[in-house]
Amino acid sequence: VAHSMGGLVSRELLTGPQFAYSDKVRAGEVPRVAGLIMVGTPNHGSELSRLRIFTEIRDQWIHMTEGKGHWLRGILDGAGEAKIDLIPNSRFLQTLNARPHPQDVNMLIIAGIASPWDQNDIDRFVSSTRKRASSAEQDMLGDLVGFIKSVTDGLGDGLVTVESTRLDGIAHQTVRGTHLSMIRNIEESSRRVPPAVPVIAKTLGRLFSGFTTEPAEIKEN
Repeated sequence: VAHSMGGLVSRELLTGPQFAYSDKVRAGEVPRVAGLIMVGTPNHGSELSRLRIFTEIRDQWIHMTEGKGHWLRGILDGAGEAKIDLIPNSRFLQTLNARPHPQDVNMLIIAGIASPWDQNDIDRFVSSTRKRASSAEQDMLGDLVGFIKSVTDGLGDGLVTVESTRLDGIAHQTVRGTHLSMIRNIEESSRRVPPAVPVIAKTLGRLFSGFTTEPAEIKEN
């Protein structure tokens, strides 16, 4: 189960020729990966990665407040290769996305939607409105739905658009939440179940027999 860029790292390990994952599985050198669940993974990059200077400032400020800062740290901690790789159509992403998906690995993508609408909301709106709309309004309704969907997909989880998470041939599901709130709680005292967690549990339950998938038990644990 991989969150955000962890999904790209996992895909690289499973498909990169330098790692020879399939060959090593056949030789018994590494365990077989039964499934890969990617949560909020920017498979086609994120435009926010172009603002690397701001994330670098944030990182260095955190180090300073923790007493770990140094005035040269922003220079010495690397060239920000990860953020460069996340730029849409980067060389890394083009190479990764050109490879076939790993064989015999069940894959699922979970994307967050921070918009007040999700696909079910849009479908219900269309269904109820279309029944009483005139022929002229039908055309306007189609345009409106297209706009709402573009805004919803474009916003995504606030960091990664829904469209960026998609991969051809891979199962895809959306949940309501931001890049962080769909997979974790911000407050330690919160008893809320992050919306991606039940989806992950049910998927693992299908892969591994005997795995508990009840949300109530997830919450208690």
